[in-house]
Amino acid sequence: MNSAALSLLALFIALPATAAPRDDARALLDWLHVARDEINRAGEAKDLVALQRLRRDTEQQLNAWPSSAGFPDCRAALVNMVDFLNAYQRKDYAGRDRKGAHFRQDLADCERAVAGRW
Repeated sequence: MNSAALSLLALFIALPATAAPRDDARALLDWLHVARDEINRAGEAKDLVALQRLRRDTEQQLNAWPSSAGFPDCRAALVNMVDFLNAYQRKDYAGRDRKGAHFRQDLADCERAVAGRW
């Protein structure tokens, strides 16, 4: 095989590997949107049990998403979501508001990164 054919073959082999992290990030982004909606509903209903479950689920997502996985804004959104829920549980309203703002910013950055507009 000549080098052009080998280069083309290497490109086709590498395409799924480069798409997989973005697909994982897209799935995480979808999960973040659903979790945010559930947190808002549970917060309005003052359902502390649901909020604790969501905190555990978020921590599991955070543990499953290593810091070296790419898309650091998506990971930062997870970290801030956990911190937001911890502040809510402690009734630290200033911390809750601060972490909520950080989460919204990181979520927007994650959306841009996943969409490829970064």
